[in-house]
Amino acid sequence: MVGSKNVATKQAKAALEQLAQEHTGAALAVLVDVMQNAEAPAARVSAAVALLDRGYGRPRQAVEHSGGVDVGTVLDAARKRVSSASKRSR
Repeated sequence: MVGSKNVATKQAKAALEQLAQEHTGAALAVLVDVMQNAEAPAARVSAAVALLDRGYGRPRQAVEHSGGVDVGTVLDAARKRVSSASKRSR
């Protein structure tokens, strides 16, 4: 049952992405219009950004970190938490 929900969700997401991508040109045109015309309503920009996000995903954000964090230690701790949670759910 869970597997069929996963498949349906993936199919719905793919369909939504396809529909949004079909409106990419219009969404970009709205952004250009707003860039050139300060009078354009903010709702149009929000709609254009939402279409682009759904069609192509949100832009990736860089993550910076400095400090003495050992990646191996962090991964070991995460594995232990996952293992512990898995044992409790059985």
